[in-house]
Amino acid sequence: MAAHAAGRRFVGVLYATFAAASVSTVLLGWVGSYDIYTLIGLTVMALSRWGWIAIFGGIIVGTTNIEMGAAAFVALVVVGWADGRLQIWNAVGAAAGLIIGHGLLLWWQHSHGVSGSRLGYAEAYGIDKIWHLSTHSLPALAMTWMGAATLLVGWTWLHRVSNRWRIVVALVIAILPGMLALDETRVSAVVVWPVVAWLVARSFKKMPGPTSAAAAATLIVALVVPPVFMWEGAVHVVTWFPQIVAATK
Repeated sequence: MAAHAAGRRFVGVLYATFAAASVSTVLLGWVGSYDIYTLIGLTVMALSRWGWIAIFGGIIVGTTNIEMGAAAFVALVVVGWADGRLQIWNAVGAAAGLIIGHGLLLWWQHSHGVSGSRLGYAEAYGIDKIWHLSTHSLPALAMTWMGAATLLVGWTWLHRVSNRWRIVVALVIAILPGMLALDETRVSAVVVWPVVAWLVARSFKKMPGPTSAAAAATLIVALVVPPVFMWEGAVHVVTWFPQIVAATK
């Protein structure tokens, strides 16, 4: 019974963190996109306890967005290494799933005469323009990520983790893809989420009380601060936010 109650409490904490994170804004803004499947697969990769389950998560991500999956996988390995909780078979399973899933996608594309790459936009826009947008918008991009950052940064510095710099490296790895894309917030939010989910799970296991309080505080901050997202270096405030809607009437 106690384990069941703790499990329900953890789900509530994870829901609160998800609601506060930029990834919830992304999913509402890109309704109908494959991002929801990528997110499900990444969450499975981050929270699975058995390698064979991580394989299924990796397959889902490999068939939807291998680039995001690869970045998130590296970040998860680094953060697991930082906490001394890197589960080798989970990592192997996730990597195998990514390869299998992407292989299936490539086979399907070849069978149906489909070709193309997500990197095609780099040729259309030019590397110089993309790099300018990325470096120019970095401070604002960090702001769009603040929902989950409240809990994550608190966990990093208040928890007794001996190798905090490795967690910082994991965050940089997770945020970097967003800097190199035109839809900055969408990419960074999705890639950062599995790292956040993993840290929330580890934090809740070691100190459920403070983690629950941090999640509640994070959610309150998210309810006060309007959700924003970045696209091609420009900051957009989400118009469905109640305060913004009320102010425009």
